Amino acid sequence: MKPLFLTMQAFGSFSNKETIDFSILKNRSLFLIHGPTGSGKTTILDAICFALYGESSGKDRAAYIMRSDFSDESLQTEVSLTFSIGKEIYRVLRIPEQERIKRRGTGVTKRAAEATLWKVNSTEDNSEENIIADRWSRVTEKIEVLLGFRSDQFRQVVILPQGDFRRLLSANSQERQEILTILFKTGRFKLFEDELKEAAKTIRTQYENLSNQLQFQFRDSNVNSLEELSDLIAATDISICTYDNDLNTTRNEEQSALKKLTEAKEINARFTELDDARKNFDLLTGEKESFEKLSQQIDLLEKALLLENEWNHCIQIEKDLKKIQEEQKDAEIKTEQYKKAKQQYELVLNNALEKNSFREKHIHELNLLKQAEPKLLLIEKHRSNNIILRNRLNEVTDQKENKKVHLEKVRTALQRIQDELSGVREAALLTESRKQKILDIEKFISEQKKLDELKISLKKILSALEKADNDYLALVEKIDKCKADIEEYDRLRQEYQIAAIAGNLSPGLPCPVCGSTEHPAPALSNTLIPDDQKLVSVKEHLKQLENDKEKQRKIIEQQQIAAANLKKEISLISEAHQNSAFQEVSSVSDLLKIAKESFNESLEAVKRIEKLTNDKSRGEIASANTEKELENLSNSLSEINAELLSSETMLKSLEADVPSEYQNVSSITNLISKKEDEIKQLETAVEKARKEFEFYNEQYIMSRTALQKQIDTEAEMVRKVESVKSIFSSKIQENGLTDLDHFIAVLNRKATLQDNKQKLQNFNMKLHTADERLQRANEKCKGYSSADSSSIENLCKDLQAKIDSLTNQIASLKQKREYFYNKKESVIKIKNEIESLEKRFGTAGKLHEIASGNNPLRMTFERFILSSLLDEVLFAGTQRLKIMSCGRFEMHRARSNNDLRTSGGLDLQIFDSYTGTSRPVASLSGGESFLAALSLALGLADIVQSHAGGIRLETIFIDEGFGSLDPEALDLAFQALSNLGQGGRLVGIISHVSELRERINTRLELISGKKGSSTRFVI
Repeated sequence: MKPLFLTMQAFGSFSNKETIDFSILKNRSLFLIHGPTGSGKTTILDAICFALYGESSGKDRAAYIMRSDFSDESLQTEVSLTFSIGKEIYRVLRIPEQERIKRRGTGVTKRAAEATLWKVNSTEDNSEENIIADRWSRVTEKIEVLLGFRSDQFRQVVILPQGDFRRLLSANSQERQEILTILFKTGRFKLFEDELKEAAKTIRTQYENLSNQLQFQFRDSNVNSLEELSDLIAATDISICTYDNDLNTTRNEEQSALKKLTEAKEINARFTELDDARKNFDLLTGEKESFEKLSQQIDLLEKALLLENEWNHCIQIEKDLKKIQEEQKDAEIKTEQYKKAKQQYELVLNNALEKNSFREKHIHELNLLKQAEPKLLLIEKHRSNNIILRNRLNEVTDQKENKKVHLEKVRTALQRIQDELSGVREAALLTESRKQKILDIEKFISEQKKLDELKISLKKILSALEKADNDYLALVEKIDKCKADIEEYDRLRQEYQIAAIAGNLSPGLPCPVCGSTEHPAPALSNTLIPDDQKLVSVKEHLKQLENDKEKQRKIIEQQQIAAANLKKEISLISEAHQNSAFQEVSSVSDLLKIAKESFNESLEAVKRIEKLTNDKSRGEIASANTEKELENLSNSLSEINAELLSSETMLKSLEADVPSEYQNVSSITNLISKKEDEIKQLETAVEKARKEFEFYNEQYIMSRTALQKQIDTEAEMVRKVESVKSIFSSKIQENGLTDLDHFIAVLNRKATLQDNKQKLQNFNMKLHTADERLQRANEKCKGYSSADSSSIENLCKDLQAKIDSLTNQIASLKQKREYFYNKKESVIKIKNEIESLEKRFGTAGKLHEIASGNNPLRMTFERFILSSLLDEVLFAGTQRLKIMSCGRFEMHRARSNNDLRTSGGLDLQIFDSYTGTSRPVASLSGGESFLAALSLALGLADIVQSHAGGIRLETIFIDEGFGSLDPEALDLAFQALSNLGQGGRLVGIISHVSELRERINTRLELISGKKGSSTRFVI
């Protein structure tokens, strides 16, 4: 999986919508995500994990709390990621559950979580996207299928977040097995273990089932062994034999009784049959006269039917005569046509035979031409070869001249590049100083602009402060006035109350105030008491004024503080600018423009130097290649000249042996072809003319013979028709039919013949049968009288009941014996199957024990496969670890298992070449552990990608960890990561280490993260 575009909105440290375009990395393999703590570096990894799985990259950061605290309430939190897997491109969008402002009314409402996954045809703006999954869980399931990881495994292998980076290194054996199983797709080996387990389990189950069946067979037969079952069968056979003897005796007695009963019933049946036969015969005798008339009609119709075939024959021969006459006319026309064709092709054959006399002359000329053809072909071959060699000679000569010209141009261009390099180096050396000057000018302009803005802001604040002071004084005056009004109201109320008391005094009664009984000068007042409601209103107004006064005081304080801050900031900027070199410049913007032009000139010089250096390198390679090609072309010219001289000598020798008139191969080939065609045409013309003449001559003879035969047949048919008609008329009269019309009328009734004959036949048969029945009945009754059969029937019933009882008992015993025989066969069969299963279980059970880990190594079959794959991973990781640790450390798989309670084979150890011993990975220091974990992750990526059917690890993100490395280890780690570009893998490093940034700033794409700001690439 490679990320292409990542868009985050109101997510984590990013308050607005931020987009990171990873596609600009193109074929680069390494980039750095750099920034201070809290700037949003890890948020990028959180966003990638959240888009794919709906979870952040760290377990301590739940996805639902990833909304930015700096975002506007109307901006919804969402993350979109476009990524590639091989050549396929996908885009996923996730919107977590969050609160939003209600569209109507006030307050907030919850928005449900959403997720959608598209397949993208291209990365263009107008590309088509097809939805392949929606809803939160369905998208996660589809992502797991596409990437081959669950979220936790993705964090362990692809995105290595803070705190989880060393998990693959420090994972226990079981956790490491789960990761490797997913990466290398070794589930099929686990299936093999399961198959062995299932096979052993199946055999054991079958054995137990058969044992249970055997015991059931014994219990069902109420025996304990096969011998007891055989004894039961023998006892049953004896009982069956006894009952068979009793049954035979009873059946003999029954046969004797049945015989007597049958004789009695037979005599009674004879007399009953005699009465029925007499009644039936008398009934049929009365219908005899009507059936005699029907018999006469049937005789006449049968005579007519006998003549029907002859009548049909007469009709048919008349049709045959007409057909023969039509065929005779067609034969006459056809015979005449064949006669004309025969005469025509006879003339054609004579002409072809006359032309064929020139054939021998053409054959002689053809033989002469064929003798000269091979030599001409060889001459033509040498001529063509000479032309090719001359063309090749000219071509190589031209190439040689062109190469000379090209070599001169390359040398001239190299000299020009060298001259230009000397000119642009000086401008390139000033790049950094010119860049710093631009930054200083831009800073001065920015601060000057800010100073002007601060002065304007100060002026506004001072104006507002003056107005606030005036408003404050006005409020003080209003408050004083309200207080005076309240005091006046209290004074008037007091006077009114005193006057009211004085008005109520009575002479001689004590005063309620002083108690005196004398009242020499009672108080008097003409003032009306003030309204209480007005007093309440004035007090409320006073309270409001005091609140306004307090607010105004706070405003004045805030404005005074703001003014003081502005004055301080203005003072600082002014003091800084007093010593600036740009203070005396009349137009700083023009100075900035000039500085930028100079800086751009330096940048162009840097780019030009890089381009010129590459051009120079390519030119030197091209010059060397051209010189080598010139040498090869010179050798080729010598070889071609020698071959051309030899070919021309051979050509002259061949041309001397062939006459000048046959110097052209194409002409002699055409002559040979022409002569062969002429001979073939003569032979073809004669053969064709002969075949056509013979064909039409034969057809003419056959047609003439057939015509004569048809003439004779037609005369014979005429005589036959006349004879048949005469004979048929005589036969009609002989059979009692008056004429042809009478014959046809009788014949038309033939449809009723079968029904009438059937009726007559049935009647005669019934009459005859009734007569015979009556005679037989009379004969059978002679010398007999009726008999009583009821006592004999009762005896037969008793004997039959006894036979049924004996038969049931014998059948029951035979069924029991059959049951025991079946039980015996089942027991024997089960015992044989049990013996076979015992042999099979001996093999399958042993294989299952070994494959499931019941072996000295405590290692399952799948874990054995994974251990060999882990060896490859450790070998690949060790190559990088050696580089990073200067050859000190190597990673190996532990060959022994100290804890026999658990499966072994996947534990890791570190070999320290300084001590010459191996130790657990947990004993590594922080920096050493980081290097080992990094090497293991990179080695794992190499091996997984190299195995067919494995998961493509196209991207790895490493979050922090470089801070634990010293400068030397950091340099070695960077060197190992830089070599990954050869495999086309994308490696993202997240770090705040400044040394790392300075080290790779000129070679990596830098992602600068700042809280709340856009994340951008700076190349």
